[in-house]
Amino acid sequence: MISKRLRRAILSLLVVGYIIAPPPPVIHAQNPVSVDSQEIDVESRESNEDFLNYLELIDNFVTAERIPTNRWDTPANVTVITSQEIEDNHYQTVAEALSHVNGVVIGGSDGVTTSGYITMNVGQSVLLLIDGHRANHGQEFTSLSLSDLSLIPSIKIVDRIEIVKGGYSALYGSEAVGGVVNIITKKGVRNETEVDVNYGSWKRQNYEITNQGLKGKLSWFVTAGFGKSDPFKYNAAPTNNALYSQTDYKDRDFAIRLDDQFDDRRSLTVSYFHRSHDFINETLYRMYNNASVEYRFKEDTKTPGWIRYVNNYVTAPEGYSDTSKLQSLEYQNGWELGDRHALIAGIEFHRNELSYSMLGIEDAKLNSQAAYLQDTFKLTDKWTLVPGVRFDHRKDYGHQWSPKFATNYRADDKTRFFISYGRVYQAPTLTQLYADNESNDYAQVLILGGYWLKNNPDFSTLLGRDLTNFRAEKGHTEMLGFEHNFDDNSNVSMTLFNTRLNDVVSYYTTQPVFYNPVTNLYISGMFIDNSSVEKNRGIDLTFRQRVNDDWSYDLGYTHTSYELLNTANNSTRSDHAQPNGYRVGVHYRHGAWKANLLGIMASGLDSQYFPSSSYAVLDLNASYDINDRATVYFRTLNFTDEDYRTYGSTSGDERSPGRFFQIGATYKF
Repeated sequence: MISKRLRRAILSLLVVGYIIAPPPPVIHAQNPVSVDSQEIDVESRESNEDFLNYLELIDNFVTAERIPTNRWDTPANVTVITSQEIEDNHYQTVAEALSHVNGVVIGGSDGVTTSGYITMNVGQSVLLLIDGHRANHGQEFTSLSLSDLSLIPSIKIVDRIEIVKGGYSALYGSEAVGGVVNIITKKGVRNETEVDVNYGSWKRQNYEITNQGLKGKLSWFVTAGFGKSDPFKYNAAPTNNALYSQTDYKDRDFAIRLDDQFDDRRSLTVSYFHRSHDFINETLYRMYNNASVEYRFKEDTKTPGWIRYVNNYVTAPEGYSDTSKLQSLEYQNGWELGDRHALIAGIEFHRNELSYSMLGIEDAKLNSQAAYLQDTFKLTDKWTLVPGVRFDHRKDYGHQWSPKFATNYRADDKTRFFISYGRVYQAPTLTQLYADNESNDYAQVLILGGYWLKNNPDFSTLLGRDLTNFRAEKGHTEMLGFEHNFDDNSNVSMTLFNTRLNDVVSYYTTQPVFYNPVTNLYISGMFIDNSSVEKNRGIDLTFRQRVNDDWSYDLGYTHTSYELLNTANNSTRSDHAQPNGYRVGVHYRHGAWKANLLGIMASGLDSQYFPSSSYAVLDLNASYDINDRATVYFRTLNFTDEDYRTYGSTSGDERSPGRFFQIGATYKF
């Protein structure tokens, strides 16, 4: 049932759109946007680049099959945030850009800072990639923040973001249960420098400079920035503008990408990203470093190959020797077996290291190996089959086979259907495997579905059973999708999804608190169960239309049924932040003016975990190009000043920022 507040917000949005938008004209054939021929009129391109750039990417998706594929032949639910969309909305972070994608929820973020983790189709196990390589660093310091967006120093270096929903363990292994987010960085294409300065509420300010250039076959893209903010405020009854302490911060970031194009077939890319994040009055900090080297070959073919080395290194917080490191060596090659087969194969070696003093983890190490094989087989002009399988091995839980099968049926030039099935899994994190709870200040007991952590054997005697194993979460996911172009200017897509995971790690408390004679401590009653069952199913529906040369809009709706059955205490919880999620975007382009009205709405929330059963957050941005070099812009986030959360909590401590204003300017030279 939609609340009155949400109904009023939706009605207001529709009324405003009706008043400011002219009646939809008939769009004649002289401005065609053809999916197959890609004939796009220059005048239309300039007037509505967001919509057209989305269509132009139909032959350039690389995440779904790990090779360039055509969207209309790819059996997957894929969304792309284009560079034009990022620039037009003046998004400050990847987290902010992703939050406006239908079905995507960013938790642990205030919407403006770079922090946050991703959930898609409810699943928290979302794999984060940077230019195709794994960025989930060292399993992080908790079990929740696997897809930590803090690794991305600046959205200025982001060319586009590809989002693939659904289980992709067959290609990417652990963490790819809810989906994959691939952040593709910019390559220098011209000699240019840009400065971006902005100031906003809570004394929030950012200063950023980028430089890109070309010299022969060598290109570069460099960005550096500084930002800081006082703690944000939120709308909380009965007093408004309550201060959320410990949300002040200072950010410093630097990123560089160098490309050497040897010839049409071979190139070398070297990248380095760095970000330092000081928070809580500069008493704590984290430093993020991501370095990679990639050599690519066969770039002029349908099955390009590459070999890469990646080193992610994180330290936090100050005063501790805490580090998290992920090193990867990956190789992929492909072969065209006639006109209809594209076979790829790859191998991966990963080494995770973690030290975390708060949980008693010191120099924990974990090595893993993987191999995968996939065949993209075009049976006919209409049918495409994509079978694949991946083998992962880690000594902590043995090996894992992850097969998948997907097929796409292209009924005609405007309509396609797809179906996919895959086995998925989430490996135990280093935190879960090696936390020493006897050194934990809270003296928490962690019972893992009847299995105790390896380095606490005394509890085996206490409980009278063998508690030495930790199982990976395993399950399956299915998707059924449909997409249709009504004409050259409107598109609709619908996806049904279902996921089931067994042996899920879940947290719960028990009463009364009991006494542990082994450690002579009273136990806090915080437990972990490693035998829970998670069920997710729902629908993802999107519609977008170019009304005329100036106006376009998009609508999104997701309904998700989420259930986590805790077998240890026979309880069920459903704390999804968007059981019914709505996305609205209205876009205006005319001459030097650009404006976007973006809405994120939800209903059906459980009041046990959230301040209200629904919320409606509206963002507005507008910009004016003074000339071809200078632009001024204005943004307001959460204009409705909602008190909402994107992460369920019974404590009530989790908050999202209230109404936020920002002005800024960019200048290119």
